[in-house]
Amino acid sequence: MNMNAQSRGSIARGVMVGVALIALAGVAGGVIWLANGSGTGGDGPNEVGGGGLADGRSLEELMDEAGAALVMGDAERAIEMYGDAVKVYPEDQALRLAYANALATGVNGAGRFDEAYEQQVSALVIGPREAAIEFSAGTLASAAGKIDRSIEHYAAASTAEPGNAKYALYYGLIQFKMDELEAATVTLLRVIKLDEDYAIAWGTLSQIELRKNRSELALQHVAKARDLAPEALVWRLVQARALKRLGRVKEAVLVLGAVEPAELFELPVVRLLCESYGMLDEVEQAADLAGRASDARVGSAELAYEAAVWSRKAGRGERAMVFARRARSLGHAGADRLIAAITDDG
Repeated sequence: MNMNAQSRGSIARGVMVGVALIALAGVAGGVIWLANGSGTGGDGPNEVGGGGLADGRSLEELMDEAGAALVMGDAERAIEMYGDAVKVYPEDQALRLAYANALATGVNGAGRFDEAYEQQVSALVIGPREAAIEFSAGTLASAAGKIDRSIEHYAAASTAEPGNAKYALYYGLIQFKMDELEAATVTLLRVIKLDEDYAIAWGTLSQIELRKNRSELALQHVAKARDLAPEALVWRLVQARALKRLGRVKEAVLVLGAVEPAELFELPVVRLLCESYGMLDEVEQAADLAGRASDARVGSAELAYEAAVWSRKAGRGERAMVFARRARSLGHAGADRLIAAITDDG
């Protein structure tokens, strides 16, 4: 089946791309929709029908075949085909977008994000500069580690479609990532006005308030995030931190004590719970928790170190030494100093 320029743009829509997106508020990595707009391309001599490829195929035929290869999991072949076609049709926007999608998908899931971003920018230069294409450029820039460029694209997408809550959300999240807290607050408040059901918007606002030492307001925001996403560990952690800051340490312990068993030994949970137990003069509880966590996850240098620290505080010298040596064997930078301190304790 052949395609006209506009229908070719559908290849560049809705492709699931695994990207290492910015770790914000503990929300890291995942899949995003690379929605690349209509991709109608320009009207220059390289538009479809401009002479065809060296092997006699038309661009429509090649994009049919390359798109099918990508769907079937043969990204390497698709990338090669799109790359050859771009040399002949450099001004076709839909082709650039499809090529960017293939590169971002990558061979065996290893996305070539730098190259994908270059193709996405080329598509924007060709035009039209649709909001969806800007948004995807922002996501690819972020995946490629080009955070400054990412924020520019997200800003452009959000400006082009001010009523789009998703575009505003990503813009606000990357502002937070860049420590532009005041700007992020304004953007995330706009997100909530557009769609109040984004838990990550409420939760990120809570983190901002914690940084400003406004724990009461942080607690209000994170309560909304927890209502919307009650199973999300990240919002439990933020809520517990806010409660701890307010001196409501027992409540913080209750919040974290209710996590799923598989999450109890996560390093942020162990650290915060142990700190809370310490504030309650329950160092035995802290030592027990950290020790169980390290024994359950013997490959974690950080958990071994926490177990050594709290075992020492609880007066368990022998156990502390066991954990400290484990931490050293796993490469923890502070393990040697801790072993010396435990030795000095006698």
